[in-house]
Amino acid sequence: MVLRDPFRAVDRILATQLTVIVVLVIGFYLLGSNGQMISAFYGGMIAFVPNLYMVLRLRKTSGKAPKELLHSLYIGEAVKLILTATLFILVFQLPDVEILPLLLTFSAVLAVFWLALFTTA
Repeated sequence: MVLRDPFRAVDRILATQLTVIVVLVIGFYLLGSNGQMISAFYGGMIAFVPNLYMVLRLRKTSGKAPKELLHSLYIGEAVKLILTATLFILVFQLPDVEILPLLLTFSAVLAVFWLALFTTA
């Protein structure tokens, strides 16, 4: 089966990740505090921003030769890991960051990939 728009599923994953971030941020605000809400937002962004970078990078190299695409994928994954680590380091420098909301939202956003495996077949 050939996909007409190979990025359609990726776009849905990114949209779902943003939805998860919004729901958890609102949830932490309503059930917790401003500090928990902000920490949840940071956790979501730490997961989402590197994924967005990777998607934009792959869109840029779409249609290129397989070797060039594979090279871009490897570089993109390396940058994605470095970006994630850097964002964690930067966020942990901020005052009043609450670990639990941050890590729960980070994990929930990453879990969207696992859920996508079951819903996109």
